[in-house]
Amino acid sequence: MRGTRNITSAVLESLESRQLFADMLALTAVAPINAFDGVGFRQNPVAYATYTKNGVGVVDPSGLKAEVNFGSGWESAGLAKLGTVGQFVVKASHTYNVGVAKTFKVQTRITGPGVSDVLTNSTQVNNSLMPAAASRPPASPSAWSRVPTPLDVKLFVTNASPFDRPFTTYAGVGFNRDQVAVFSSKFHGENDTDITHFKAQLNYGDGKYWFDADITRKGTSTINYVVKTRDHVYTAAGSYPITLFLTGYDGTTISQTVTTVTVKDLPAAASKPAKQAPLTSIGSAQDVWMAITNVPTITVNVGKAATNVTLGKLSAKVAGTIDTNAGGYMAFVNWGDSPTWQVGNVVHSGSSTNPMDVLGTHTYTKVGTYQVVLHLLGTDGTTLTQQTVTVKVV
Repeated sequence: MRGTRNITSAVLESLESRQLFADMLALTAVAPINAFDGVGFRQNPVAYATYTKNGVGVVDPSGLKAEVNFGSGWESAGLAKLGTVGQFVVKASHTYNVGVAKTFKVQTRITGPGVSDVLTNSTQVNNSLMPAAASRPPASPSAWSRVPTPLDVKLFVTNASPFDRPFTTYAGVGFNRDQVAVFSSKFHGENDTDITHFKAQLNYGDGKYWFDADITRKGTSTINYVVKTRDHVYTAAGSYPITLFLTGYDGTTISQTVTTVTVKDLPAAASKPAKQAPLTSIGSAQDVWMAITNVPTITVNVGKAATNVTLGKLSAKVAGTIDTNAGGYMAFVNWGDSPTWQVGNVVHSGSSTNPMDVLGTHTYTKVGTYQVVLHLLGTDGTTLTQQTVTVKVV
């Protein structure tokens, strides 16, 4: 009996040893993917994989074949190394065109020499419609990548509503280089500090097309970035969602509706339809923030020039630091008696809270009450348009 027990024990030890050092492959699920119908996603994780030989993590996954099924058959997927030897992420791209919001389950499988694994629910795709009816069906954003193979890249929209004031503009007037989102990225587990690794595109909610956006650093941060619009003009009043399609170093994407623009008609009837205000990008995009404080009602005499009257008080920051350099800003004024814009002056006020004043000179030809709108351009062409004062002409 003792001999039988010894033989059984030896066999068990042999089996355990072979199991311990066998080639092993295992797939695990990842978080759901959020995408827009007709827009899709690129190089997003669909599963994680662990691959060992003789109990040791495999460095090179070239012997493995990764495939994914989004509901219409198996197709090739990519494999990217993670920080731990033997661990990989399966990445794939897909676009649903179904015309409705729907959730899809995703299957992933990997095969290799003597190993295989299938995960029937490795992730799910939450496929949503673009938020604005005018954007459906959307055009496809342009593809972009700095490298030809998938890598361990992650994107995070960390602040989808960065304004401390409402995002408003006026029909026919337009805006430029306004901040719409803040994001960060990880590359092989480390903060990605290379600004050239990203491309941003925006859909403005008034059509199906995507437009390139500017990217700059957030303040003095080396890891947070700001997405800024380029010039855009809405032709009609309304509420418009802005959707971001952000691409990282290896083509990894994230799409998200990041803010909503309220578009109004200019307040004075004589100013409508408004003429487009100057929209000028100055140099490269910067982290520029501006705010205007309104001023009390002004009373002027008809037919007499109102000279250098204060129309608003301006405060600004560049890269998070208060800016008092009035020469870096331009002002344009709609006086409420026509659709045109006249040049104003930005001067230093001496105030610590609102260090710049916006001045203007104008002659009204008719008695009445007029609503004045300012259109400001910051140091990089960032715009801010706001009704700031009422003028009574007597």
